[in-house]
Amino acid sequence: MRLYLTEDANLRDSGFSSATQSLTVPRHRWYAVKEAFSPELVKHACNESNIEKGSTLFDPFSGSGTVCLSAAQNGFKAKATEVNPFLAFLGKTKLTTCTPDMFLKAYESVRLASDSDQVCELEKFSTFSSKSGRDKWLFPLKPLRAVMSGLASLEGNSSAESDLMKVALLGAVMDCCNAFKDGKCLRYKRNWAENESTRADFFDFLDHRVQMIKHDLSTDTLDASDCSIVEGDVRAQIKGLESQPFDLVLTSPPYLNSFDYSDVYRPELFLGGFVKNNDELMKLRLKTLRSHVQAKWEDPQESMFGHLYSDAFSAVTSRESSLWDRRLPLMIRAYFEDMSNLLTAVRAKSSSKCQFWIVVSTSAYAGVEIPVDLILAEMASSRGWLLKQVSVVRRLRSSSQHTLRGVSGCYDPVQLRESVVIVEADPKWNPEKGKSTLRKKGE
Repeated sequence: MRLYLTEDANLRDSGFSSATQSLTVPRHRWYAVKEAFSPELVKHACNESNIEKGSTLFDPFSGSGTVCLSAAQNGFKAKATEVNPFLAFLGKTKLTTCTPDMFLKAYESVRLASDSDQVCELEKFSTFSSKSGRDKWLFPLKPLRAVMSGLASLEGNSSAESDLMKVALLGAVMDCCNAFKDGKCLRYKRNWAENESTRADFFDFLDHRVQMIKHDLSTDTLDASDCSIVEGDVRAQIKGLESQPFDLVLTSPPYLNSFDYSDVYRPELFLGGFVKNNDELMKLRLKTLRSHVQAKWEDPQESMFGHLYSDAFSAVTSRESSLWDRRLPLMIRAYFEDMSNLLTAVRAKSSSKCQFWIVVSTSAYAGVEIPVDLILAEMASSRGWLLKQVSVVRRLRSSSQHTLRGVSGCYDPVQLRESVVIVEADPKWNPEKGKSTLRKKGE
Protein backbone atom coordinates (compact mmCIF):
# COMPACT_ATOMS: atom_id res chain seq x y z
CA MET A 1 0.00 0.00 0.00
CA ARG A 2 1.51 3.32 -1.06
CA LEU A 3 0.83 6.45 0.94
CA TYR A 4 1.30 9.94 -0.45
CA LEU A 5 1.18 13.40 1.04
CA THR A 6 -1.01 15.84 -0.85
CA GLU A 7 -1.02 19.62 -1.02
CA ASP A 8 -4.70 20.60 -0.74
CA ALA A 9 -4.91 24.32 -1.53
CA ASN A 10 -7.96 24.64 0.74
CA LEU A 11 -6.03 23.28 3.71
CA ARG A 12 -2.40 24.33 3.21
CA ASP A 13 -1.43 27.42 5.24
CA SER A 14 -5.13 28.17 5.77
CA GLY A 15 -4.88 28.70 9.53
CA PHE A 16 -7.39 25.87 10.00
CA SER A 17 -5.12 24.00 12.41
CA SER A 18 -4.61 26.90 14.83
CA ALA A 19 -6.85 28.78 17.24
CA THR A 20 -6.02 32.22 15.82
CA GLN A 21 -9.25 32.47 13.84
CA SER A 22 -11.27 31.63 16.98
CA LEU A 23 -10.22 34.82 18.75
CA THR A 24 -12.89 36.87 16.97
CA VAL A 25 -15.69 34.30 16.67
CA PRO A 26 -18.60 34.61 19.14
CA ARG A 27 -18.48 32.12 22.03
CA HIS A 28 -15.29 30.50 20.71
CA ARG A 29 -13.41 33.60 21.84
CA TRP A 30 -14.51 33.37 25.47
CA TYR A 31 -11.32 31.51 26.41
CA ALA A 32 -8.32 31.07 24.13
CA VAL A 33 -6.92 27.55 23.96
CA LYS A 34 -3.71 27.51 21.96
CA GLU A 35 -3.99 23.88 20.89
CA ALA A 36 -7.48 24.28 19.39
CA PHE A 37 -8.14 24.24 15.65
CA SER A 38 -10.31 26.75 13.83
CA PRO A 39 -14.13 26.62 13.61
CA GLU A 40 -13.55 27.12 9.88
CA LEU A 41 -12.03 23.64 9.69
CA VAL A 42 -15.29 22.20 11.07
CA LYS A 43 -17.30 24.03 8.40
CA HIS A 44 -14.86 22.92 5.70
CA ALA A 45 -15.01 19.28 6.81
CA CYS A 46 -18.82 19.36 6.88
CA ASN A 47 -18.91 20.76 3.34
CA GLU A 48 -16.31 18.36 1.97
CA SER A 49 -17.96 15.30 3.50
CA ASN A 50 -21.38 16.33 2.12
CA ILE A 51 -23.26 15.69 5.34
CA GLU A 52 -26.77 17.07 5.74
CA LYS A 53 -28.05 19.39 8.45
CA GLY A 54 -28.98 17.37 11.50
CA SER A 55 -26.15 14.89 10.97
CA THR A 56 -24.08 13.83 13.99
CA LEU A 57 -20.49 14.95 14.53
CA PHE A 58 -18.09 13.42 17.06
CA ASP A 59 -14.86 14.65 18.63
CA PRO A 60 -13.07 12.19 20.94
CA PHE A 61 -10.59 14.87 22.11
CA SER A 62 -12.87 17.87 22.52
CA GLY A 63 -10.40 20.31 24.05
CA SER A 64 -12.11 23.71 24.23
CA GLY A 65 -15.23 22.37 22.50
CA THR A 66 -14.71 23.72 18.97
CA VAL A 67 -16.49 20.85 17.21
CA CYS A 68 -19.57 20.80 19.47
CA LEU A 69 -19.96 24.58 19.44
CA SER A 70 -19.48 24.81 15.68
CA ALA A 71 -22.01 22.03 15.19
CA ALA A 72 -24.59 23.85 17.31
CA GLN A 73 -23.97 27.11 15.45
CA ASN A 74 -24.42 25.45 12.05
CA GLY A 75 -27.37 23.11 12.51
CA PHE A 76 -25.67 19.81 13.33
CA LYS A 77 -25.82 17.40 16.26
CA ALA A 78 -22.62 16.58 18.11
CA LYS A 79 -21.09 14.39 20.78
CA ALA A 80 -17.66 14.78 22.30
CA THR A 81 -15.48 13.49 25.10
CA GLU A 82 -12.75 15.34 26.98
CA VAL A 83 -10.60 13.94 29.78
CA ASN A 84 -9.36 17.28 31.18
CA PRO A 85 -12.11 18.48 33.58
CA PHE A 86 -11.29 22.15 33.09
CA LEU A 87 -11.45 21.89 29.30
CA ALA A 88 -14.61 19.78 29.50
CA PHE A 89 -16.18 22.48 31.70
CA LEU A 90 -15.05 25.17 29.27
CA GLY A 91 -16.54 23.37 26.28
CA LYS A 92 -19.83 22.77 28.07
CA THR A 93 -20.04 26.39 29.20
CA LYS A 94 -19.63 27.66 25.64
CA LEU A 95 -22.80 25.72 24.84
CA THR A 96 -24.85 27.26 27.65
CA THR A 97 -27.05 30.30 27.41
CA CYS A 98 -28.79 32.77 29.69
CA THR A 99 -30.14 36.29 29.38
CA PRO A 100 -27.57 39.10 29.42
CA ASP A 101 -29.40 40.66 32.38
CA MET A 102 -29.06 37.49 34.46
CA PHE A 103 -25.37 37.29 33.60
CA LEU A 104 -24.73 40.93 34.55
CA LYS A 105 -26.58 40.41 37.83
CA ALA A 106 -24.25 37.50 38.62
CA TYR A 107 -21.29 39.69 37.71
CA GLU A 108 -22.34 42.39 40.16
CA SER A 109 -22.44 39.86 42.97
CA VAL A 110 -19.10 38.31 42.04
CA ARG A 111 -17.47 41.71 41.57
CA LEU A 112 -18.43 42.68 45.10
CA ALA A 113 -17.07 39.41 46.52
CA SER A 114 -13.81 39.78 44.57
CA ASP A 115 -13.04 43.07 46.34
CA SER A 116 -12.05 41.00 49.36
CA ASP A 117 -8.34 40.79 50.19
CA GLN A 118 -8.62 37.62 52.20
CA VAL A 119 -5.82 35.07 52.22
CA CYS A 120 -6.50 32.19 49.82
CA GLU A 121 -5.48 28.56 50.18
CA LEU A 122 -3.32 28.48 47.03
CA GLU A 123 -0.96 31.28 48.08
CA LYS A 124 1.72 28.94 49.42
CA PHE A 125 1.01 26.04 47.09
CA SER A 126 3.63 25.14 44.48
CA THR A 127 4.55 28.27 42.48
CA PHE A 128 1.18 30.01 42.66
CA SER A 129 2.36 33.19 44.42
CA SER A 130 5.33 34.93 46.04
CA LYS A 131 4.20 33.41 49.36
CA SER A 132 5.37 30.01 48.15
CA GLY A 133 8.99 30.92 48.88
CA ARG A 134 10.09 30.14 45.32
CA ASP A 135 12.25 32.33 43.07
CA LYS A 136 9.44 32.47 40.50
CA TRP A 137 5.69 32.50 40.89
CA LEU A 138 2.75 32.46 38.52
CA PHE A 139 0.39 35.07 39.94
CA PRO A 140 0.64 38.45 41.66
CA LEU A 141 -0.82 38.17 45.14
CA LYS A 142 -3.67 40.70 44.83
CA PRO A 143 -5.20 39.28 41.60
CA LEU A 144 -4.86 35.75 43.02
CA ARG A 145 -6.79 36.72 46.14
CA ALA A 146 -9.40 38.56 44.09
CA VAL A 147 -10.10 35.63 41.77
CA MET A 148 -10.24 33.10 44.59
CA SER A 149 -12.73 35.29 46.47
CA GLY A 150 -14.86 35.59 43.35
CA LEU A 151 -14.76 31.87 42.69
CA ALA A 152 -15.63 31.12 46.32
CA SER A 153 -18.79 33.20 45.94
CA LEU A 154 -19.91 30.88 43.12
CA GLU A 155 -19.58 27.64 45.07
CA GLY A 156 -22.82 25.70 45.24
CA ASN A 157 -24.35 27.60 42.33
CA SER A 158 -24.86 25.40 39.25
CA SER A 159 -26.60 27.96 37.05
CA ALA A 160 -25.53 28.92 33.54
CA GLU A 161 -24.61 32.45 34.63
CA SER A 162 -22.43 31.03 37.41
CA ASP A 163 -20.52 28.86 34.94
CA LEU A 164 -20.09 31.81 32.59
CA MET A 165 -18.71 33.91 35.44
CA LYS A 166 -16.28 31.15 36.36
CA VAL A 167 -14.94 31.16 32.80
CA ALA A 168 -14.58 34.94 32.91
CA LEU A 169 -12.80 34.87 36.28
CA LEU A 170 -10.33 32.17 35.23
CA GLY A 171 -9.64 33.98 31.98
CA ALA A 172 -9.02 37.29 33.78
CA VAL A 173 -6.56 35.84 36.27
CA MET A 174 -4.70 34.03 33.48
CA ASP A 175 -4.45 37.43 31.79
CA CYS A 176 -2.56 38.49 34.94
CA CYS A 177 -0.32 35.41 34.97
CA ASN A 178 3.45 36.00 34.97
CA ALA A 179 3.84 33.15 32.49
CA PHE A 180 2.24 32.16 29.21
CA LYS A 181 1.53 28.82 27.60
CA ASP A 182 4.31 27.91 25.19
CA GLY A 183 4.08 24.40 23.82
CA LYS A 184 4.67 21.91 26.59
CA CYS A 185 5.26 24.38 29.40
CA LEU A 186 4.43 27.69 31.03
CA ARG A 187 7.17 30.14 30.09
CA TYR A 188 7.77 33.25 32.16
CA LYS A 189 7.32 36.59 30.44
CA ARG A 190 10.30 38.88 29.94
CA ASN A 191 10.83 41.17 32.94
CA TRP A 192 7.77 39.66 34.58
CA ALA A 193 8.85 40.59 38.12
CA GLU A 194 8.94 44.30 37.25
CA ASN A 195 5.66 44.21 35.34
CA GLU A 196 3.28 42.23 37.51
CA SER A 197 -0.41 42.93 37.07
CA THR A 198 -2.27 44.80 39.79
CA ARG A 199 -5.68 44.30 41.32
CA ALA A 200 -6.95 47.09 39.04
CA ASP A 201 -5.56 45.24 36.01
CA PHE A 202 -7.41 42.09 37.07
CA PHE A 203 -10.74 43.93 37.23
CA ASP A 204 -10.07 45.58 33.86
CA PHE A 205 -9.46 42.15 32.34
CA LEU A 206 -12.54 40.76 34.05
CA ASP A 207 -14.77 43.59 32.87
CA HIS A 208 -13.52 43.16 29.30
CA ARG A 209 -14.34 39.45 29.36
CA VAL A 210 -17.74 40.04 30.93
CA GLN A 211 -18.67 42.58 28.26
CA MET A 212 -17.53 40.20 25.53
CA ILE A 213 -19.65 37.33 26.90
CA LYS A 214 -22.62 39.67 27.40
CA HIS A 215 -22.36 40.81 23.78
CA ASP A 216 -22.28 37.25 22.46
CA LEU A 217 -25.19 36.19 24.64
CA SER A 218 -27.18 39.04 23.06
CA THR A 219 -26.19 38.47 19.44
CA ASP A 220 -25.39 34.75 19.12
CA THR A 221 -28.47 32.88 20.27
CA LEU A 222 -27.80 29.18 20.39
CA ASP A 223 -29.75 25.94 20.55
CA ALA A 224 -27.29 23.31 21.74
CA SER A 225 -29.87 20.77 22.90
CA ASP A 226 -28.46 18.18 20.48
CA CYS A 227 -24.80 18.84 21.33
CA SER A 228 -23.06 17.55 24.44
CA ILE A 229 -19.62 16.93 25.90
CA VAL A 230 -18.92 13.99 28.20
CA GLU A 231 -16.11 14.44 30.71
CA GLY A 232 -13.85 11.40 30.74
CA ASP A 233 -11.31 9.27 28.92
CA VAL A 234 -12.61 8.43 25.45
CA ARG A 235 -11.01 4.98 25.69
CA ALA A 236 -13.32 4.20 28.62
CA GLN A 237 -16.34 6.23 27.48
CA ILE A 238 -16.85 5.43 23.82
CA LYS A 239 -18.39 1.97 24.10
CA GLY A 240 -21.17 3.25 26.35
CA LEU A 241 -21.63 6.55 24.54
CA GLU A 242 -25.27 6.97 23.56
CA SER A 243 -25.64 8.62 20.17
CA GLN A 244 -26.86 8.19 16.65
CA PRO A 245 -24.16 6.79 14.35
CA PHE A 246 -21.44 9.35 13.69
CA ASP A 247 -21.61 10.94 10.23
CA LEU A 248 -18.39 12.94 10.62
CA VAL A 249 -15.58 12.54 13.15
CA LEU A 250 -13.20 15.47 13.46
CA THR A 251 -10.50 15.69 16.09
CA SER A 252 -6.96 16.64 16.97
CA PRO A 253 -5.54 14.04 19.37
CA PRO A 254 -2.59 14.82 21.62
CA TYR A 255 0.49 14.92 19.43
CA LEU A 256 3.32 12.42 19.85
CA ASN A 257 5.53 15.17 21.26
CA SER A 258 5.74 14.22 24.95
CA PHE A 259 3.58 17.19 25.97
CA ASP A 260 1.64 16.71 29.19
CA TYR A 261 -1.41 18.90 28.55
CA SER A 262 -2.70 18.34 32.09
CA ASP A 263 0.46 20.07 33.30
CA VAL A 264 0.06 23.00 30.90
CA TYR A 265 -3.44 23.61 32.30
CA ARG A 266 -2.40 22.98 35.90
CA PRO A 267 -3.18 26.59 37.00
CA GLU A 268 -6.78 26.40 35.78
CA LEU A 269 -7.24 22.91 37.19
CA PHE A 270 -6.27 24.04 40.71
CA LEU A 271 -7.76 27.54 40.58
CA GLY A 272 -11.10 26.19 39.41
CA GLY A 273 -11.14 23.37 41.94
CA PHE A 274 -11.13 20.69 39.26
CA VAL A 275 -8.29 18.94 41.09
CA LYS A 276 -7.56 19.37 44.80
CA ASN A 277 -4.01 18.05 45.11
CA ASN A 278 -1.12 16.53 43.20
CA ASP A 279 -2.43 13.00 43.71
CA GLU A 280 -5.61 13.94 41.85
CA LEU A 281 -3.51 15.58 39.13
CA MET A 282 -1.52 12.37 38.69
CA LYS A 283 -4.75 10.34 38.46
CA LEU A 284 -5.85 12.69 35.70
CA ARG A 285 -2.55 12.20 33.87
CA LEU A 286 -3.07 8.45 33.96
CA LYS A 287 -6.39 8.89 32.14
CA THR A 288 -4.86 10.80 29.24
CA LEU A 289 -3.61 9.38 25.97
CA ARG A 290 -0.16 7.88 26.40
CA SER A 291 1.65 10.66 24.55
CA HIS A 292 4.18 11.72 27.20
CA VAL A 293 6.53 10.23 29.80
CA GLN A 294 5.34 12.22 32.83
CA ALA A 295 3.35 9.26 34.16
CA LYS A 296 3.99 5.56 34.74
CA TRP A 297 1.67 3.95 32.21
CA GLU A 298 0.62 0.37 31.80
CA ASP A 299 2.87 -1.25 29.23
CA PRO A 300 1.40 -1.59 25.72
CA GLN A 301 0.50 -5.07 24.52
CA GLU A 302 0.18 -4.51 20.78
CA SER A 303 3.05 -3.84 18.40
CA MET A 304 1.65 -4.44 14.88
CA PHE A 305 0.87 -1.01 13.48
CA GLY A 306 2.14 -1.34 9.93
CA HIS A 307 5.42 -1.13 8.05
CA LEU A 308 5.90 2.60 8.49
CA TYR A 309 5.60 2.28 12.25
CA SER A 310 7.96 -0.71 12.35
CA ASP A 311 10.62 1.11 10.34
CA ALA A 312 10.45 4.25 12.47
CA PHE A 313 10.35 2.34 15.75
CA SER A 314 13.36 0.23 14.81
CA ALA A 315 15.31 3.35 13.86
CA VAL A 316 14.49 5.04 17.19
CA THR A 317 15.44 2.02 19.28
CA SER A 318 18.73 1.74 17.38
CA ARG A 319 19.59 5.20 18.77
CA GLU A 320 18.40 4.46 22.28
CA SER A 321 21.59 5.80 23.86
CA SER A 322 20.92 9.21 22.25
CA LEU A 323 17.32 9.56 23.48
CA TRP A 324 16.66 12.18 26.15
CA ASP A 325 14.48 9.67 28.02
CA ARG A 326 14.85 5.90 27.88
CA ARG A 327 11.04 5.48 28.11
CA LEU A 328 10.40 7.16 24.76
CA PRO A 329 10.22 3.92 22.71
CA LEU A 330 7.59 2.58 25.13
CA MET A 331 5.68 5.86 24.85
CA ILE A 332 5.70 5.69 21.05
CA ARG A 333 4.39 2.14 21.04
CA ALA A 334 1.72 2.95 23.67
CA TYR A 335 0.57 6.01 21.71
CA PHE A 336 -0.09 4.02 18.57
CA GLU A 337 -1.80 1.28 20.56
CA ASP A 338 -4.19 3.89 21.96
CA MET A 339 -4.82 5.36 18.51
CA SER A 340 -5.26 1.91 17.00
CA ASN A 341 -7.95 1.02 19.53
CA LEU A 342 -9.63 4.38 19.01
CA LEU A 343 -9.81 3.94 15.23
CA THR A 344 -11.54 0.59 15.69
CA ALA A 345 -13.91 1.81 18.42
CA VAL A 346 -14.96 4.90 16.46
CA ARG A 347 -15.62 2.83 13.35
CA ALA A 348 -18.03 0.67 15.35
CA LYS A 349 -20.04 3.80 16.23
CA SER A 350 -19.98 5.37 12.77
CA SER A 351 -22.34 5.32 9.82
CA SER A 352 -21.37 3.61 6.57
CA LYS A 353 -20.67 7.00 4.95
CA CYS A 354 -18.73 8.54 7.83
CA GLN A 355 -15.48 10.42 7.29
CA PHE A 356 -12.82 10.70 10.00
CA TRP A 357 -10.63 13.85 9.92
CA ILE A 358 -7.53 13.75 12.15
CA VAL A 359 -5.35 16.84 12.63
CA VAL A 360 -1.96 15.64 13.78
CA SER A 361 1.74 16.48 13.74
CA THR A 362 4.73 14.35 12.94
CA SER A 363 7.47 14.07 15.53
CA ALA A 364 11.08 12.97 15.84
CA TYR A 365 13.41 11.56 18.45
CA ALA A 366 17.21 11.27 18.22
CA GLY A 367 16.98 12.58 14.67
CA VAL A 368 14.50 9.89 13.56
CA GLU A 369 11.27 11.15 12.02
CA ILE A 370 8.06 9.53 13.27
CA PRO A 371 5.61 10.05 10.35
CA VAL A 372 2.56 10.02 12.63
CA ASP A 373 0.17 11.10 9.88
CA LEU A 374 1.19 8.33 7.49
CA ILE A 375 1.33 5.72 10.26
CA LEU A 376 -2.23 6.60 11.30
CA ALA A 377 -3.35 6.43 7.67
CA GLU A 378 -1.81 2.98 7.28
CA MET A 379 -3.32 1.78 10.56
CA ALA A 380 -6.75 3.14 9.71
CA SER A 381 -6.83 1.14 6.49
CA SER A 382 -6.81 -2.09 8.46
CA ARG A 383 -9.22 -0.95 11.14
CA GLY A 384 -12.41 -0.22 9.25
CA TRP A 385 -11.45 2.81 7.16
CA LEU A 386 -10.44 3.63 3.59
CA LEU A 387 -7.78 6.25 3.03
CA LYS A 388 -8.93 9.34 1.17
CA GLN A 389 -5.96 11.68 1.59
CA VAL A 390 -3.21 12.94 3.86
CA SER A 391 -2.85 16.69 3.35
CA VAL A 392 -0.05 18.85 4.71
CA VAL A 393 -1.47 21.85 6.56
CA ARG A 394 1.79 23.56 7.45
CA ARG A 395 5.46 22.93 8.10
CA LEU A 396 6.76 23.09 11.67
CA ARG A 397 10.10 23.87 13.22
CA SER A 398 11.83 21.12 15.16
CA SER A 399 13.38 21.56 18.59
CA SER A 400 16.47 20.06 20.20
CA GLN A 401 14.43 17.13 21.59
CA HIS A 402 13.73 15.99 18.03
CA THR A 403 17.27 16.06 16.72
CA LEU A 404 20.53 14.16 17.00
CA ARG A 405 23.73 15.95 17.89
CA GLY A 406 26.36 15.33 15.22
CA VAL A 407 30.12 14.94 15.48
CA SER A 408 30.53 18.70 15.06
CA GLY A 409 28.32 19.32 18.08
CA CYS A 410 25.53 20.75 15.94
CA TYR A 411 22.01 19.36 15.80
CA ASP A 412 20.88 17.78 12.56
CA PRO A 413 17.54 19.40 11.66
CA VAL A 414 14.38 17.31 11.24
CA GLN A 415 11.56 18.72 9.12
CA LEU A 416 8.23 18.31 10.90
CA ARG A 417 4.75 18.89 9.50
CA GLU A 418 1.16 19.19 10.59
CA SER A 419 -1.33 17.27 8.47
CA VAL A 420 -4.97 16.34 8.14
CA VAL A 421 -5.53 12.62 7.71
CA ILE A 422 -8.91 11.95 6.06
CA VAL A 423 -10.33 8.42 5.95
CA GLU A 424 -13.78 7.09 5.07
CA ALA A 425 -15.77 4.21 6.53
CA ASP A 426 -15.06 0.93 4.77
CA PRO A 427 -18.42 -0.71 3.88
CA LYS A 428 -16.71 -4.12 3.74
CA TRP A 429 -15.47 -3.88 7.31
CA ASN A 430 -16.54 -6.75 9.54
CA PRO A 431 -17.36 -5.31 12.98
CA GLU A 432 -17.30 -8.75 14.59
CA LYS A 433 -13.73 -9.37 13.48
CA GLY A 434 -12.82 -5.70 13.73
CA LYS A 435 -10.80 -5.87 10.53
CA SER A 436 -10.99 -4.91 6.88
CA THR A 437 -8.93 -5.47 3.80
CA LEU A 438 -5.82 -3.28 3.62
CA ARG A 439 -6.64 -0.99 0.73
CA LYS A 440 -7.29 2.56 -0.39
CA LYS A 441 -10.57 3.94 -1.62
CA GLY A 442 -11.14 2.78 -5.20
CA GLU A 443 -8.96 -0.31 -4.91
